[in-house]
Amino acid sequence: MSGNQVQRFENVSDFEGIIANMDDYAKFPLFAKDSEGEMSSKRVYGICNMNKRHLCMPVSEGYPVFGHRQAYGLVAQALKERKVDCHGSVETMGDRAYVKVLLNEVKSVGDNGGMEIGCSFQNPMDRKTCFRGQGYTFRQICSNGAISKSLLPVMEINESHTTGMLHRVPNIIATFIDDTLKQTNYMQVVIAKAMETNVKFESRESLEATMRVAFDGIADRHIKGVLDGVKTLNPTRFDLFNATTYYTSHSPVSPDIRERIDAISEKFVNVQVPLYPVPVLKVAIDGQQQRL
Repeated sequence: MSGNQVQRFENVSDFEGIIANMDDYAKFPLFAKDSEGEMSSKRVYGICNMNKRHLCMPVSEGYPVFGHRQAYGLVAQALKERKVDCHGSVETMGDRAYVKVLLNEVKSVGDNGGMEIGCSFQNPMDRKTCFRGQGYTFRQICSNGAISKSLLPVMEINESHTTGMLHRVPNIIATFIDDTLKQTNYMQVVIAKAMETNVKFESRESLEATMRVAFDGIADRHIKGVLDGVKTLNPTRFDLFNATTYYTSHSPVSPDIRERIDAISEKFVNVQVPLYPVPVLKVAIDGQQQRL
């Protein structure tokens, strides 16, 4: 599999077919070469993409190779063993792969359209980080998706690429899939409540100030992109969530930034997290109101 692309699957068999064609990885000792010959190292190795024939990153001798075929093969196996009826997508960006799995029989439906529920995974092979899994929601009417991490904090995988992970991860993935299936009713309740809960802003300035506080540390261009999707001063918590996920799903946002924004968007849909409009004071100067 080459380049950056998104492939969609309609069932587990389709998913397995995509996995079979994902890039393969291997580990080799690294060496340096000069005019006098080669100099090898017994401690420094490299993770290599065998399909694209390039070096992804240097690692230690004990670093395990946990490639996309192996990682997502375990996900597909767990889904297949539980006869889960699902669909989703596989997105590859260089040596990173992101998978979304949505459950066909589980939807939260409201006035703003249906929300599908499932889980997401990511497995990077170009940096020393984790194989990760979180809850995931997807709005059907406008193709918005967002990781749901804080809503289901116990439903998460953060498994570092370390010695022994090849033995640990199969059971961790199986348990994660089981937890996803158990928690879907709770997610439906949370989303329905967010659709019913409004936040009233006195002015557009107050809305903008509130969003800038909520998105502290996020670049202003991203905040403006989210604000473009909020059309009323009396939005529901779900409207704010939807505006945020619409932006990240339809704009050229990097996976890392998307993850940070998704983490904030969850606070909108979770009504247990307070959201207070920021007041904007105005004073009269020479007969005209000016914002402080």
